[in-house]
Amino acid sequence: HEPQWRSVSRLFKRTVPRLVELKMAAGRRLVVTQDHPVVVWEDGHLTQRAAAEVRPGDRIPLLAQLPRSKDSTEPIDVISAVDEPLIVRLPRAWTPTIEVRRALRDEMPKADRRHYWLSRSELPVAVFTALEPMLALDRRDLEVRLSSPKSNTTPAVIDIDADLARLIGYYLAEGCCSPDGATIRVIWTFARSKRDSRWVADVCDILSKLGIRFRVEERESTTAVIVSSRVFGRLLRDVLECGSKSSEKQIPSVVLQGPAELRLELLKGLFRGDGCVTSSTHGTTVKVSRLTPS
Repeated sequence: HEPQWRSVSRLFKRTVPRLVELKMAAGRRLVVTQDHPVVVWEDGHLTQRAAAEVRPGDRIPLLAQLPRSKDSTEPIDVISAVDEPLIVRLPRAWTPTIEVRRALRDEMPKADRRHYWLSRSELPVAVFTALEPMLALDRRDLEVRLSSPKSNTTPAVIDIDADLARLIGYYLAEGCCSPDGATIRVIWTFARSKRDSRWVADVCDILSKLGIRFRVEERESTTAVIVSSRVFGRLLRDVLECGSKSSEKQIPSVVLQGPAELRLELLKGLFRGDGCVTSSTHGTTVKVSRLTPS
């Protein structure tokens, strides 16, 4: 039997007088209602019993590994994924053809507006998407920002690669995301130590490769890497669904279902945020924990 990812179809809650806890020899535990169906290996095949009827010595199949990973992941198309009034920044070397200029008149009748945007090598996202078929541009060569002139730019296409997975891991361990006026502040907070200085440098390097503006703030006992960007904040919070605060944090499904390299890199960032693994001297239980300065 091959494990598979499936969508959740229904959630429900109910009150019961008693629960049953099933303890496995490998250390796993399962708490369910008495009538919850449990799959048991019996007489060479799988059968189903109510949890209250499971007895010591019964063999219950457990998930030994995650479903088979995909060989690759689709990049994030920021223009399509983020529902914001974006401004699309075009390559400086690009020049509009006569056909593009004619089509632009229909989308933007005022000549001064056309001159303003073309002189900046930018277009509002609605105009860009309307003209895109004739622009002969690859979205990988574009950047996006919000309407404020000082708005932080973000690549129009972001690959879900080892660097991004590690950045997400750092975020899950040491990050938070919160509204700050019209923007969103994403903050990674590390201890001021020789060891953590390497992780600060890694976060800064990844953000620099993405072309995202950031600042480093030295505090009394911590170092914070801060990005002010509603677009990037929404990518983490809403598109990748990483959460905003500790109670909402979760690993993005695109990483869980992606190549093993992405999960490894995410775990690197997660455990570098003061994580540890300890094993019990009795049995096979392994405890994973972390303590963070954030």
